[in-house]
Amino acid sequence: MQKSDEIKKELESISPKLAEIQRQDAFNVQEDYFTNLPDQVQKRIRKKEKPEIIVRGHIFGSSTIKWAAACIAILVLGSGYYFLAWNSFNNRNSVYNEAYVLENVDEEIITDYFTELPDKANKNKEAIDNSLDNIDEEIIIEGL
Repeated sequence: MQKSDEIKKELESISPKLAEIQRQDAFNVQEDYFTNLPDQVQKRIRKKEKPEIIVRGHIFGSSTIKWAAACIAILVLGSGYYFLAWNSFNNRNSVYNEAYVLENVDEEIITDYFTELPDKANKNKEAIDNSLDNIDEEIIIEGL
C-alpha cells in the first residue's frame, strides 16, 4: 500500500486534476461474452458470405466492355450509313450533270472540245519538255 500512496502523492504534485479522477476498470465484459463469441462470429461470417459467380469465357462480363462495344457498333453503323448515303448522293449528281450537259450543250461545242484535247495535251507535253531542257544536269547529279 505504501507504493500506491506514493504514486498518488506524486500524481497530485504533477497534475491535481488527473489525481481527482476515480480509478475504474475500463474493460468490463459480460459474463457469457466468451461463451457466445464463436456463435456471433459465425453469424457475421454467414451474413458476409455471398456466392461467388464465376463466368469464364464470357466476353461481355464487365459493363465497361458492354458500353465500349455498343459505342463501336454505333460508330461503325453510322459511318457505313454516311458513306453509302454520300456515295449515292454523288452518283446521283454526276448522272444529273451528264444528262444536263448532253441535253443543253450544243453538239458543235462538244466536238470542238474533243478535237482540241490532243492539241492541249501536246502543248502540255512541250511545256514539260521545255522545262526539263532548262534544268542543269550537273546540279541534279551533285544533289544525288
